[in-house]
Amino acid sequence: MQSAETGFTLTFPSCHIGSCLTSVIPLWRKAIFLSLGLLLCLATAQSAMAEKVGFRSAVAGDGTLYVTYRDSADGYKGSVMKLEGSSWVPVGALGFIPNVRNLTSYDFIYHQIAIAVDSGGTPYIAFQSASKSGSIMEFNGSSWTEIATEEPAPYIPYYNPKDIAFDSNDTLYLIGGSHRGLFMSKLENLDWVHSAIGTEFSRYLRIGRIAFGQNDTPYIILSGEEWGPPSSKVIKSEGATWGQIGGKVPFLEKRGTPYSFEVIGDTPVIGYAHPDGSGIGIMSLNEAGWTQQEGSLEFPSTYDPMKKNLSLFFHSDADGVSLVVAQSDAAETANSAMSALSLPEVDSDEDGIPDFRDNCPGVANTDQADSDNDRRGDSCEDKDDDNDSVLNSADNCPLIANTEQEDNDLDEVGDACDPDDDNDGFIDIEDNCQFTVNTDQSNIDGDAFGDLCDADPDGDGITADDNCPNAPNPYQENNDGDSAGDVCDNDDDNDGFVDTEDNCQFAVNTDQEDYDRDKIGDACDLDIDADGVENEFDNCVWIFNIAQENADYDEQGDACDSDDDNDTVADLDDNCPLTANTQQENNEGDEYGDACDPDDDNDNIIDEADNCVWTANTDQEDTDNDGEGDVCDPDDDNDGVLDDDDNCSLISNADQSNLDGDEQGDVCDGDLDGDGAANETDNCPYAANGSQTDTDGDGEGNACDTDDDNDGVTDDYPDNCPLIENPIQEDNEGDGLGDICDADDDNDNISDNTDNCQYVANTDQADHDLDGEGNLCDVDVDGDGVPNSDDLCEFTALDTAVTDYGCSIEQLCPCEGPREINRVWKNHGKYVSCTAKTAGNFVKQGLITTVEKDAIVSEAAQSECGDKK
Repeated sequence: MQSAETGFTLTFPSCHIGSCLTSVIPLWRKAIFLSLGLLLCLATAQSAMAEKVGFRSAVAGDGTLYVTYRDSADGYKGSVMKLEGSSWVPVGALGFIPNVRNLTSYDFIYHQIAIAVDSGGTPYIAFQSASKSGSIMEFNGSSWTEIATEEPAPYIPYYNPKDIAFDSNDTLYLIGGSHRGLFMSKLENLDWVHSAIGTEFSRYLRIGRIAFGQNDTPYIILSGEEWGPPSSKVIKSEGATWGQIGGKVPFLEKRGTPYSFEVIGDTPVIGYAHPDGSGIGIMSLNEAGWTQQEGSLEFPSTYDPMKKNLSLFFHSDADGVSLVVAQSDAAETANSAMSALSLPEVDSDEDGIPDFRDNCPGVANTDQADSDNDRRGDSCEDKDDDNDSVLNSADNCPLIANTEQEDNDLDEVGDACDPDDDNDGFIDIEDNCQFTVNTDQSNIDGDAFGDLCDADPDGDGITADDNCPNAPNPYQENNDGDSAGDVCDNDDDNDGFVDTEDNCQFAVNTDQEDYDRDKIGDACDLDIDADGVENEFDNCVWIFNIAQENADYDEQGDACDSDDDNDTVADLDDNCPLTANTQQENNEGDEYGDACDPDDDNDNIIDEADNCVWTANTDQEDTDNDGEGDVCDPDDDNDGVLDDDDNCSLISNADQSNLDGDEQGDVCDGDLDGDGAANETDNCPYAANGSQTDTDGDGEGNACDTDDDNDGVTDDYPDNCPLIENPIQEDNEGDGLGDICDADDDNDNISDNTDNCQYVANTDQADHDLDGEGNLCDVDVDGDGVPNSDDLCEFTALDTAVTDYGCSIEQLCPCEGPREINRVWKNHGKYVSCTAKTAGNFVKQGLITTVEKDAIVSEAAQSECGDKK
């Protein structure tokens, strides 16, 4: 084994996989061996190794290794295994994958089973199903479940999934295709989002791999060629298109060559088997193209891809690059071997970045700066880092293209890379005058340009001869005609009062008079009295009068006229100053004359609406609606009877009828029958009934109701219960008092509410079964469940089992002698025998239990019934 400084080769001699286990397993546990995909034979017989082909691998975040393969001994059936400790364990039922297309010959090269593991540790596989359509499955912990199947699309008539992988967001990506086209798809909400890769690459993809660089940028390796010269390329997603990076990938020309593909940062790295079968190696893409890394691994026997006897998995991580390889040969089972190659990081310039990732492997550059993105670091770039045709030594911005070399502040830092082009202490992105020094950053109009570099500082659109250059005034107003516009002139009328104190800014008024004190001087006030009427239309310019009233229509408004109605009575003495009334009449003697008093009787009803203009009547009552209010109408109800003689003065009743003879006529009497109950609540308004009794609640009081209980039988029929409803008039004992109101319906002198036979006279109230019904009216007098009509044994003892004809054991075998035979028992045994036999029948019928039977027979045996001598 070589030293770590120069690279090393780690080779295990030919051995059975099992015997190599103790040497290899410890290495897996280190970060350098996080992934392998080819040791399925650990748990199988050595000779079976040759039957396992087409290995693919994936490692979960917890280090669990998963592998897929096909078994040539079983129609190339697909399987998935995982490594637990030192043993391989099937994933799913015996590890077999359902519905995988069986293959022949070397089809496994193009139809391997891709596998990937998400961040949660769930494995996913992709393969071509038995129906030749693509299938994606996930392992749910016990079985493989199909999550998405894409039927052939128009541009993919023979759908063939090649590889799957997860990006950093756990989004599943799939690449695949056939001779008709290539595509990449991602799974979003169980729907595939497709994108074609481009026809210029369509013939290359045979055994492809996908990996992700920085920012989840997809990279794909296109390997092999089924028809035509072999070739391999690496392409990179450039948004909507794809582009090749680097040249043709060397060492992958041979059909079926095993390889592994990884992207570290944005550097593609490939592990591969030499086409001549001599060993394996690692190469990466840098500024020199595809470069083989130091180190190699030889194999104890020659590799031939047509024998399907080599599986290769490549992995790279922060600690370096690792490859693990397994080989077997059916003809040389003794040579079954496993070897591993680990290449340490070679860092030629000792800048802490391994050469395979270093954009300047010969020059230390820890920042890996690459200004022009040409994959050559700035530290080892040619003498024009920014490709602007100006050499770095003469370039004032060596890393930013600036052919003209502008340098506004002459500080030898070009404007293209100078953060402060005018050297005023404000960086350009915050400087409102990038190329003019203005430390105060003043900006009157608040636009993007500071005042010092703004052609129109006030932003009013006037750039020359502006009479207020620092104050917006697009119309250039100038009231007093001096050199300063009104916007910036502090005395626009030149009257000696500055505008902020002048109550007429644009009119000369040195006295500053202001009649209405509205802060607008009289010289410029269009409404001196502030009544809302401009002076030119105001009939009282100096007196507030919004309405502009002018009763006599002269030139003076009422507010400033001494006799507004021109009736020769001055307004101060006139009780109607706006209505001519020389006589000054005043009905109610208030301050308003009748000519202008809208309410001459002061009842708050204006005269036009008052039905008694000269007599106060605020309620305006007019009973007969004749237009005259009641207070001034001699016959309010218009019935021809004057109010003084009318017994209903407000209700027309020419006949003056009066049922109860009181002072009120019937039409206005609230209690016609004088019984104290108002008509609207009196249930007999025409028959005096002060108690208002209404037995049947029908709204008619008993005093005027012909059927007080509303049972359809009139009270004078006669009704045998006139105050209780009983339309059938039942009378059990015929005493003339209906049952419903009779307290003793059977006349046995026992009140119905305590009589156990309400309708059958039974003064003794006998009740054998104590059920509340007397014997005379009880249909089952002994309460044994057998009606009297069917009961052959009445008055059976309570709570005693009986036959369906109502007889108990005691009644069927009475102590005094056989039932219905007028003699005594012949002997005690006969009695006991009868009891035992009858009890036995009761048991058979389910009337008593065996225990109860035994107790009954025992009691009979101990009794003195029958002759015991």
